[in-house]
Amino acid sequence: MSFSYRVMNGLTSRRWGGIFLLLAVVACGGGGGSDSSGMTSDPSTDACGLLKGKILTGTVCSAGTDSPVVKLIVFDVRSENLCTGTLVGKRNVLTAGHCIFSADDSRVQTRAIFQNSSIEVVRSVRHPGYRESEADDVIFNDVGVLELASDAPADPLPVRVSAVPLVDEIISIFGYGLDDQGNAGDLRSGQMKITAVTADHIFALYGDKGSNTCEGDSGGPATMEIAGKTELVGVTSAGTKDGCVRGDNSSFALLANPSISGFLRAEIPDIDFQ
Repeated sequence: MSFSYRVMNGLTSRRWGGIFLLLAVVACGGGGGSDSSGMTSDPSTDACGLLKGKILTGTVCSAGTDSPVVKLIVFDVRSENLCTGTLVGKRNVLTAGHCIFSADDSRVQTRAIFQNSSIEVVRSVRHPGYRESEADDVIFNDVGVLELASDAPADPLPVRVSAVPLVDEIISIFGYGLDDQGNAGDLRSGQMKITAVTADHIFALYGDKGSNTCEGDSGGPATMEIAGKTELVGVTSAGTKDGCVRGDNSSFALLANPSISGFLRAEIPDIDFQ
């Protein structure tokens, strides 16, 4: 079994060999509770309407300029890389830490692509505690913040930090990565059922129902409906199977983790924490 970053590097994804260890579930209170939809329902392959908006077996979203889900193109001297991000401030995009390539290298350029506009990224910061763990086969603190050159043509998404999602609750996933036909570049949506939650991650096993994240979806949002409001609870990080096939265990950085929420609070002055 191999460990797979959810980022495309040209046509080749970056892989990490090893055995995936599922961590113990943290006994946390809160979560979506009775205010969260879908606690006992099955995940859908279409969550486009939740954000007005490569998700494997997902649905293409006809996103307008009001979608907070952003396509990120990272250029360097050798390659063009695709990731996904979420607008969480008027000039700030939240993405995966492993999507930030050589932040201090002037040869690396990143652009945030909205439906009808493209905005240059002028600053990128990876969480200082970012760590790739071969022992656990996960990435810890896999988040980064991008600063845009101008205000985005969309409304930022609020971030849920006051409660932790629960096992069996439904998360909605969004991304521009690979679909089940091997195509990338369109915003797609779907849903997954949470199978485990730790102090650092949300895990969702891709089975016979719902959708899955894949290469290019890195940094994209995992959201929940809480009291009728769409809120960001996780960031797409990685998976365990090449090809993102059934049996793949997708991991998401848990935004309620104090280390991550503290980093976001320091980097994004106008972030909306719920």
